Amino acid sequence: MKKMALIGLMALSGCAELTAPQLFGGDVVAKQVNVMGRTWTVWQDAEDRTKARAQRDNNNLNPYGPPAVPRVVQASRAMQAATGCTPIRSSMYSNDMGQFYAQLSCPASTAPQG
Repeated sequence: MKKMALIGLMALSGCAELTAPQLFGGDVVAKQVNVMGRTWTVWQDAEDRTKARAQRDNNNLNPYGPPAVPRVVQASRAMQAATGCTPIRSSMYSNDMGQFYAQLSCPASTAPQG
């Protein structure tokens, strides 16, 4: 029984290790922002700052908080707050894990140099 529990814990810890560096294939910049009473973590590729991923922390859902707003609106605002760049809505998509991906349109002052 202990062996099965240990195997289960190892499997879960392996899932937790699949983070943004593996998804973007390199170094990433992560930032947590608060949007409409919800905590979002936004990852931005360090090499190509025109790509971002946002994921909402579901542990802080408050049933007595403000009314729900569509997650796409929240994700868009979280990406903009964390990166200073505007998400391109037509490039935005989500997966079944509730993670949102988008291309970003950055002003010249925040665009990558090089």
